[in-house]
Amino acid sequence: MVIIKTIVLIVPLLILLLSAILLFSLRKVFLKRNVTKKVRNDILTCSACGVGVHESLTRKKNSKIYCSEECINS
Repeated sequence: MVIIKTIVLIVPLLILLLSAILLFSLRKVFLKRNVTKKVRNDILTCSACGVGVHESLTRKKNSKIYCSEECINS
């Protein structure tokens, strides 16, 4: 009789624990997808001509920063 009472108490607790673990793991998966990349508000200098350009408008090639395709090809 004691074993049955113990099982009746432990089984629901195990189900609750496993469902909580599952929900938290799924929550982490969905939150990672919503992460957006922040664009800094920096002015960078072109490696070819020396013009200051906003970071969102720059082009990168070989770890150097350029202001346009013309500067990349020069």
